[in-house]
Amino acid sequence: MTEIDRGGAIWCEDDYRRLFEALVSELPDDEVADYLGRSPRALAKRAHMLVCEATGMTKALGFLRRIATDPGFEWEPFIVEAHQRTGIPYWSSADDRALIEAWAAQERPQMPYWCERFGVREDAVARRCLILGLTSSRAEVVDRFGASPGGVLHHQAVLARDKAGAAVWTLVITTVGGKVVHLSLHPSWEATLLAGRGLTAEDLDEPPARWTIAVRVTGEGPVRFTISDEWGRWPEADPADLPWSPPPAAAVEAGGEKRARWWQRSRT
Repeated sequence: MTEIDRGGAIWCEDDYRRLFEALVSELPDDEVADYLGRSPRALAKRAHMLVCEATGMTKALGFLRRIATDPGFEWEPFIVEAHQRTGIPYWSSADDRALIEAWAAQERPQMPYWCERFGVREDAVARRCLILGLTSSRAEVVDRFGASPGGVLHHQAVLARDKAGAAVWTLVITTVGGKVVHLSLHPSWEATLLAGRGLTAEDLDEPPARWTIAVRVTGEGPVRFTISDEWGRWPEADPADLPWSPPPAAAVEAGGEKRARWWQRSRT
């Protein structure tokens, strides 16, 4: 399971729930950070804030762990009090529900409303929409809720639209040995699939073994849609319903297989 990278995003109720789940499970500090999608330093800084700087930053997470494992400890009142004490806005599950409901509504509040309600900047609202799975594009956030002209989120949306317009679909066909016997560029998924299905083995210099379809934007690297299968086994589904290519296999630690994370072990 690949966790969402939440680096730089605001801390919400769901983050804290996951934090205390991990702490009481006695998960090592680095795996707690991994589970939360945060850097170890970001986790240490947040723990330092939560324990009211009662100890140094390097020891704050251990201090918080001792608090969390105390019988009768209730994490949510503790978190709310910490946010009130520091003046940092607390984003709750109720706030998530309000954002989700507004996303689907015909008439919805615009970005100034959300910024005032949550006490955050525009990009924090956009990041939360991404984390909640409402969209994969800041441009769509701006389409729904708007953005301040000339602001950071506005410029991010402009760039996202430019990239979408510059996306190119690529069809690659290879032999058993990996030799490329066909490579073509297309404007859409449908056009790429049509081109692939229109090819026959006789059209190629050597017998084809595998096809790959990918959408790419210059400068982005391999972060967009990629799918591959045996020659002739063409997909029927819309690309939105198809699996994306898996991330590279995790490196194997010296002495054996990489140890499964606790949340992965609990689901097997």
